[in-house]
Amino acid sequence: MTVAGLARGDRADDLEPSARALAHHAAWNYCALVFQLGGSLALVALAFRQLPASDVGIFALTSVTVGLVQILDPAAGFVMSRVVAERDIGRTDNDRVVAELRAGLRAVACALGGIAAVGVTLAWLLRVPGAEGGRLVMIAGVALATCLQLATASLPAIAVGIGDYRALCGSSAVTAVATLACAWVLLPKMGIATLGIALLAGQVLGRGLLHILLGGQARSIPAASPSPKAALAVLWSRSGSIYLSTLAAQLLSVSDLWTVGALRGTESTAAYRGGSMIPTQASALFYRVYDVLYPRLPRIVEHQRQERAIALATRTFCAAAGCMFTALFLERVPLTHLLVGRTDLLTVRVFALFCAIWLVNVPVHGLALLLISRGQNRVMTPVVLAEAAINIVVSIALVVLIGPIGAAVGTLATMAVSNLVVMPWVARKTVPGAMRATWAGAACCVLGIGAGTLLQAPASALLRGTAGVLAVAMAAVVSVVPAVWLAAGPEGRRILRAHV
Repeated sequence: MTVAGLARGDRADDLEPSARALAHHAAWNYCALVFQLGGSLALVALAFRQLPASDVGIFALTSVTVGLVQILDPAAGFVMSRVVAERDIGRTDNDRVVAELRAGLRAVACALGGIAAVGVTLAWLLRVPGAEGGRLVMIAGVALATCLQLATASLPAIAVGIGDYRALCGSSAVTAVATLACAWVLLPKMGIATLGIALLAGQVLGRGLLHILLGGQARSIPAASPSPKAALAVLWSRSGSIYLSTLAAQLLSVSDLWTVGALRGTESTAAYRGGSMIPTQASALFYRVYDVLYPRLPRIVEHQRQERAIALATRTFCAAAGCMFTALFLERVPLTHLLVGRTDLLTVRVFALFCAIWLVNVPVHGLALLLISRGQNRVMTPVVLAEAAINIVVSIALVVLIGPIGAAVGTLATMAVSNLVVMPWVARKTVPGAMRATWAGAACCVLGIGAGTLLQAPASALLRGTAGVLAVAMAAVVSVVPAVWLAAGPEGRRILRAHV
């Protein structure tokens, strides 16, 4: 069996070569996300140090609001990467599907660009309070960067589908470096406008490099010329339910920031954003590695084998997540200071709560991947939409009662009930073992917290500052090994022993 054959999954029933291929893909995929998320954190850190808190708050609100459209990229990307991955099992209409989805995303990009242009122009003409020149340039730059990302969304999807994570990593590295270099040079001179310009420059160079690296694979997708209405209809029919599910999760962050901004001001918004960023980005690191499983699931024909694979992944990743979020919680003060340049009580408290928020999201992630891979993601949509609506009401009430921290408390409460109780209960008919797998994952999160506390707490207590962060990070890596080993169970340990 060749390496290429393993990457294509020629022997989906043979777990050993599949695991080796997954490890290779996961390593490059992880590096890609490190560049992506590290670049985002570094950009925000620069902004906190060189801009007023109110400007950072405006940038945060702009980013998360435009992000409601931006998530069409990963939503449609899930579908495109799946159909590209299915080329090897006899599907003949894959290129047409990718072309139609690409046309739909480009129609959305054009619409977003038009709306942004009209909005920015009207704000400038009407002299809207707070809509200064630099802020309008920043908003335009963020919108244009998102338009470019949507128009070229097929490129990362193709890379994932064919397993070319090395190209994805190179593109992410160039995007991050170009964005930060531009921000570093221009921030002292142009202020908040620099953030939009830097994001646009990074997207242009990163996606351009990815197109070059994919070469013939990118050019092999035929041009599709449906009307914008038809293209949008195809996009919605194939990825609408995934988008709605992702949108509901994104709305949790957006509603929190808008609630805090409306009731407590943009400076509180900046502090809230600063506290939520590192735990949120850390959770994305887990999901990027976890999601390497996704293109392989459609190749496993037997549903029972799919469910066993997801159950094992859920237990092991939940144990690892428990270790990681314990480390972040223990070092929340120095990490907050590293990001925002000062120790802010609200930011530290939000940081701690977001560690818990994203930890309770991990046990249900495997179930979500399984439902999406089977085309049954509509099961999730009502749950996550209801979760988002309830969260808005609860967050507003709690912000009024206890201040900005109430938004994070409300989000934690709604996500815990939705992810650990409602979602697996709703999915139990489609996936018979959904409740058992989710609660086993939750138990493994507790196992990870225990192992992490045992090994990390002494390092956190003895060392401070950067030395403490590094020591706890190393202890976290060490604590993952016994936690994952215990969480895997006898059968899982047999599989892990065969692959390590």
